[in-house]
Order: sequence, then C-alpha cells, then structure tokens
Amino acid sequence: MSTLPAATLAPDLVAIRLAMLVPPDSGVVFEVCRPGASVASLARLRNPAIRFAILPLSDERGPDDLSVLLGPARPQFDSVLLHEAVLALPSPFAMVGMLLPYLHPGAPVLFALPRVALERLQAGGPSASPRAAIHAALAEIGLVVVQVFTVCPDEAKGTGDFSHVIVQAVRQGELRRLLISANTLRPSGGCNDTRIDLPHAFLSAVPGVRIQSGINHIYKTDRLPGEGRVNVLQRRICGPNDLPNLKMVMQQGYLLVAEFDDHPNHWPAMTEFRHLTFRAVHAVQTSTEDLAEELRQYNPEIAIFPNQIAALPPPRAVRADGRVTLFFGAFNRGGDWHPMIDLLNQLLATHRGRIDVQVVHDRAFFDALATGDKSFTPTCSYEDYIRILQRCDIALLPLNDTLFNRCKSDLKFIECAAHSVVVLASPIVYGESVKDGVTGVLFRTPEEFRLRLEGLITAPWTRAGIAERAYRYVRDHRLLAQHFRKRLSWYSSLLERKEELDARLFERVPELRP
Repeated sequence: MSTLPAATLAPDLVAIRLAMLVPPDSGVVFEVCRPGASVASLARLRNPAIRFAILPLSDERGPDDLSVLLGPARPQFDSVLLHEAVLALPSPFAMVGMLLPYLHPGAPVLFALPRVALERLQAGGPSASPRAAIHAALAEIGLVVVQVFTVCPDEAKGTGDFSHVIVQAVRQGELRRLLISANTLRPSGGCNDTRIDLPHAFLSAVPGVRIQSGINHIYKTDRLPGEGRVNVLQRRICGPNDLPNLKMVMQQGYLLVAEFDDHPNHWPAMTEFRHLTFRAVHAVQTSTEDLAEELRQYNPEIAIFPNQIAALPPPRAVRADGRVTLFFGAFNRGGDWHPMIDLLNQLLATHRGRIDVQVVHDRAFFDALATGDKSFTPTCSYEDYIRILQRCDIALLPLNDTLFNRCKSDLKFIECAAHSVVVLASPIVYGESVKDGVTGVLFRTPEEFRLRLEGLITAPWTRAGIAERAYRYVRDHRLLAQHFRKRLSWYSSLLERKEELDARLFERVPELRP
C-alpha cells in the first residue's frame, strides 16, 4: 500500500514508487534527473528532514562533471537515485561507478529504467532476459541487484503491461536478507495500517528486506541464501487447533512473533485457550508499556513499538470562514461519550449554523447529535478516514478510566496533530503525551468538557497555536521514519538467538516440538 497521502498520488507512478523505495530515515540522497523531475517533495512527506543533492541533467554531462560536483569533501549518501535521464550520458554506468565510494554501507542505488531501454543492456544477445542483462551490467561496476520492481500504469485496472522497472542494488558484500511475512486481520477501520502495513512498507525500502502479507496464511516462498524469516501474527486468538499450523510454519524456518495492541481479556477465548496467542510464539510486539506489562506474564520476550505517523503533509492554515468542524471517529466508545452528549448538544444549539460535525463509524453517536449540520461515514478505509480528519478542526477523544482503555495508545492524538486538528481529550492515555493547553486540551469532567470545547470554538488563534505546536511535536518525535528500524533491529536480534528461543518456546508449549 502507499505510505503517501492520497492527494499526492499523481499520474507519475514511477516517481511515487521511486520515492517509496528511498530509505525513509535517509540523511542525504543523491539524485540525478531532468530539471523538475526530482522525487524530493514526495520523499519528504515521510521525513521532512531528508536532504537531497540533485544533479540536473539538462544536457549531456559526463563523469568529469560529477567529480567536480562532489569535490574533495567526500560527502556520504544514504541512497542514490538515477532517473532514466542518465541513459542519455555517454557512459552512464561510469557515473554510477564513481558514486559508489560515496555511499554509506548498505545504502541502495535505485535505477529507474523505461522498458524500451532494457534492450540496450542485453549484453548477452537477443536471447538474454532483461533482468539477466541488468544483473550483468551492474555486477561489472561492483553492484548486486537486490530486487527489480515493475511499474504498470494500468495496475489499478488489472490491465496492461509494465512501462518501467526500478532496480534496487547495493555494493557487493553488503547485503543482509530478511523475509517478514504477516498474517493480518481482514481490512477494517485501519486496524492493519498503523500496526502492520505502514511499518512493513517502510521496512521494504531497506535493501534485502522482503515483505509478504496474507489474511489466513503465509505464502510458501523459496528461501534466498542467508535469508532470515519472521512471521508476524496480527491479533490472532490461537487455540489448540492452531498448533499444527504454527508447527508447520516453524518447520519452514520462521521465527514467530505475535502482534497485539489491545488488552487480551476483552476476548473470553483468550482465557479459555490459556493465552496460547502469546505463549505459542517466540516473542510478542505491542504498542504501550501497560500492555507489555500485562503480556509479560505469558511471554518474557516483549518489544514495545509505539504507534507513529507515516506521512506528514504541510500544516494547514487557519480557516477564514469562521466555521468549526468537530470530528468523532472510533470503535467501542459508547460508554465514553454518553456523559458528554447533552452538554455537546447544548453547545451545538448555542453556536447553531457555525459548527459542523463529522462522524466515522459510530452511528449511535451520530444519531444522538441534535443538529442538522452533521455527516456520517460508516467504517471505512484508513485513507478515507484520514481524508475526513483533514477537513476538521477539533477532535473529541473521550475515554473512561477502565483497564481496557488504559491499555490503548495515543494514536488518535498524533493522527490529529499531523493533520492540524486540535484534540479535546481525556487524561486517560492522552495525559502522557498531550501537554494541556500546549499541544492539546484535556478535560476530566463533563462540565470541563463543555467549558474547554467552547473555549476552542470561540478562540481560533488559540486553537491555531495549539495545532502548530502539536504538529511540531509529531514532526520532531513521532514520525515512523524516525523509528521503523527498531523493528528490524529487534527481529535481527531475535533471529540471532533463535535456538535459545526455540528451546524456551518448546518448554511453554511442548506440542510445538519437532
């Protein structure tokens, strides 16, 4: 899936795919392209701090030009992007070869090639395949091809053939391979996006990392030389009948990781099956310290990966029309919003004609609103959810003090902050990350909810200042680009200890022994 906002998905699919293959935590990227063809603006949606050194090719330039540009300072790059314009050079691969000493270890070279240009690389003659020709041409300058991605303009329609390929390569001897396979939920309300799909899309930009996903199974895939294997089981409630399948997956060489981000006792089957979900895997990943503390009693190998933001659009300006749009969208919040609904309706009546309300998923909340200025969207995709959020000014995030709620994450706060929406939130969960009056507004009683909401409605410049500070907080601390490699490091450390973790797993669940 794309990690770029839907509004940015321009017709140039090659640029989009190329930007998504730039390692999101890159410091400096060297790019060779025609003037105006840089993918810098797309890559910076995932990480505004990425710097681009761009060599525009408006006419024929050779390796000598590159030598002058780089100079004696020997800059170090985290990625090199070569557009098809490079093919117009007299010696395109000589330029690539000159760039290799300037790459950090493991940094990728990304080469976008039109299909028609592949024939030029068929050094082995007409019978040589384009892919074999690419491998041979890059091997001559010290690069090994990691993956070749095809770009099909009519991919969404399921018709047509590819127009371009994007080659991902690294210097020989610097490749480490890892396959991450995920068993996911059926897509519903964005549950997969934040915890699985988006982090895995970021990891796929790391050379050597392959990603696969399936709803009820993992793909049977040939193992590449030296490749480690991790199977992530998202929110699976495992019972005795699942043990043969888990055993089969282990026999294929996988390390098993359970991904869970809600309190498990919400599902009675967890207790009935003695929490096999967590005991019958090598390790568990979750989103908060409260959840980790709960899950450690079933498995000591726990990693906490807080939710983060994958793409950060430019901040929004203050509205000039004087209207305010409220947002409410969440699962299982009936008991949380009920104490505030009468006071909210009073405010809607007081400010009639000035306040709109956007509601996602919760039909009961929508029906309880005593206003005609409201819109309802049933459970939708994560992309549609974000589109609706982007049109709003204030988000209502009530949470009662329950064990289930205390184990939730602050995801909705950072989603709102990334899209310049001010949160009015309970201190449960949000009190740890929202600075009251600085990056958001907290309330503890229904009356305080009414007073603080009215303050936000009637003071647009106060609201704008809060939105700006919350946006900066996400930009500086909560971008997925700043954190995604922690998963890779953890998976690698687990694989290094796999024999030890196998033994511990067999002690917990002897039925998994080979």
